[in-house]
Amino acid sequence: MRTNGLRVAAAPHVLHTRGIGSCVAVAVYARGHKMGGMAHISRGEKEDDLPDENLHQYADHAVAALVRILCARIMGQTATGRDFTACIAGGGDMFEGLLSAYPDVGGANVKAVKSALDAHHITLVGEDILGGLGRSMWFDLSTGNVRVSCAGQPDILLGQ
Repeated sequence: MRTNGLRVAAAPHVLHTRGIGSCVAVAVYARGHKMGGMAHISRGEKEDDLPDENLHQYADHAVAALVRILCARIMGQTATGRDFTACIAGGGDMFEGLLSAYPDVGGANVKAVKSALDAHHITLVGEDILGGLGRSMWFDLSTGNVRVSCAGQPDILLGQ
């Protein structure tokens, strides 16, 4: 999946995104249904004066879209964010010392994603955040496991 992308699927699919720097990848899982979604978010909250182009780049819109799509796909049941768990990765300080006009973009993105998850009552069960290295994320919808890799580091398994 590309930056600012969003996908929802069911087992046996594995969702994948790479190039997670200051962006945050969020994996939301509906355990009882072996269904989930992933978004690769590059910005926090959308400001009102910005055009409505690719709303999935914003944490608040992307998390809301994941909840809306997952709830719609769980037919015949009333689902809410409380039925889901999430893992996140990213939020690295990729611009440290380079762009003083963008202080802690990664940290701000992490804060916005966590706020969006809280707003939808989604429990955060795993995270690999901050630091200064880029990451890749794989989300196995059969198990709910999220694997995060970072160049030169051992993979990290985040459980759902």
